[in-house]
Amino acid sequence: MRNFATEPYKETEVQVEHVLRTNTGEWFQYYAGDEENNYWIMKDIEDEELINFPLHQYTLLETKPRQIPEKEPDIQID
Repeated sequence: MRNFATEPYKETEVQVEHVLRTNTGEWFQYYAGDEENNYWIMKDIEDEELINFPLHQYTLLETKPRQIPEKEPDIQID
């Protein structure tokens, strides 16, 4: 089963930071690794962290549901 974001949030007070909830209930933070946005970091938010996580500082982004295509089977070449 593949995971995909179902609830994206955005926080912009300090820097652009996103929080994503997946279809399996996992939570991730997605944020720039430096001031020039040269690279981005995706970090798991553990269940223990969710208890005190400041989700109220984030805005829920409106998204449209999309049909995610299934992965095609790998081709076996002998």
